[in-house]
Amino acid sequence: MRDRRKNPHKFKRWYLLHYQSRYYFWSVFLMFISSGYIVLSRFVELLHNATVEYLAWIGFCLTVVGVVVRVIRAITTCHESRYSVRYDGNFNVKRVRIPRVLRESGYDIYCGGVAKNIFDDELRAAASMSSKKINEKLWDISLNYGCCFKVRLSEDCRGGVIGYRKWRMPLLGRQLLFGVLKRLRVFEDKVIANETKIRLKADLLLPFTGRELIVGKTDYVSDLMTGQITGAVIYDNDGGIIYNGYDFAYDASAGGFYLKTCSKSQTSSQIGASSLLLGVSREKKDEGRVSGHIAIVKQGLGNFQSGGLLAPSGSGSLDWSDYIDYRDRMILKGMHRELFEETKKGDWDDLIKDVVIKTVFTGYGRMLHRGGKPEFYGLVVMPRGLDQYDIDKTEGRYVNGFDLIDISPLTVDNVIACLNKYKEGSYKNFSHPLYVCVEFAVDFMNENKDVFMGMIQEVVDSMEG
Repeated sequence: MRDRRKNPHKFKRWYLLHYQSRYYFWSVFLMFISSGYIVLSRFVELLHNATVEYLAWIGFCLTVVGVVVRVIRAITTCHESRYSVRYDGNFNVKRVRIPRVLRESGYDIYCGGVAKNIFDDELRAAASMSSKKINEKLWDISLNYGCCFKVRLSEDCRGGVIGYRKWRMPLLGRQLLFGVLKRLRVFEDKVIANETKIRLKADLLLPFTGRELIVGKTDYVSDLMTGQITGAVIYDNDGGIIYNGYDFAYDASAGGFYLKTCSKSQTSSQIGASSLLLGVSREKKDEGRVSGHIAIVKQGLGNFQSGGLLAPSGSGSLDWSDYIDYRDRMILKGMHRELFEETKKGDWDDLIKDVVIKTVFTGYGRMLHRGGKPEFYGLVVMPRGLDQYDIDKTEGRYVNGFDLIDISPLTVDNVIACLNKYKEGSYKNFSHPLYVCVEFAVDFMNENKDVFMGMIQEVVDSMEG
């Protein structure tokens, strides 16, 4: 896998204002300029008069500049409207309903941990939809297929003229883009990272025997403007509702809020990966004795959804490069990348070279408070000492430190006991991904104690070699 940090695409704020939110207009405008240039060129050739040609070109250029200025003023006025944002109590994750096609695959709602409103940093209830039967399928994929799926691109992603076609957010999302973004902390930066991400096109449904994942291409800003604003009602100057806070992700026509399937959702549906790391090392006082620890990340305030809260050892969204580089193993490699990015300073080649890393996918869910965002959860076992943690400068805004939970003696029952004890003492600061990560890990270990102990032993044996 890559042992280097990613270098995400960045764009300036004016790009959002004058291009991204009026993409179709500028496409037509460029066609108009091209056509006008061709027609005018042909016209002046027929005149054979240098003065008239000169005046014609000046008039054409002034016309173009005038149109651009007027449009930019109109767009700026539109975007600078004083939108007001309020989290409406009408929408609550506890009122979410699961559509029949998902209920038939065993999906249920799990509430726990908290999330933050991206506009005011207030805590709110968080929940995910998950299926125990699907999770058990993921255990099987991890243990018997090397965490390898069969990944294929959706039809709409393969239709690009150059490369892959990216999913475009709904028109309303593009129209609100600048007005909403300027109210977030991220807009204080002169440039904004807009990483290309992977979206899940179809839900994981039983029997799920083919291990197939259908994916497409999206980006971070598309998720910000569709999934992450779930629950936020946006009003115009007159108090009229521009966006009700849920239409992108939910269908409220039948009473209650029914989560849309991935294939029908108008959210970005970018795939995320969260994992717990069980580090294994030899004790300095007794080199023959092996101990372990679980790494918990203290999130920095730069994280919208869980700033200041406790998070899994690694968590984040998969990059498009994870698909390009690894295809069927993109979930595994993306999960590892997020883990090392958040817990290691610099590159991590020295950390993973010639070591055994055992990983199991403990579960899958869709975060209801984020518009049904798909998330894969895992448990990673590898050799790692307590002194091998540090924060890279690129993660300074997102990682504030670590809690290292001592696991000694290193047994499956003790891992479970220590995780439960930590949860009891720190639950009020648990982010939702950490809550789900712990629940799924404990569930897997309780039902597969011998298997998990075998994973630990394989890592220990590799250390002796």
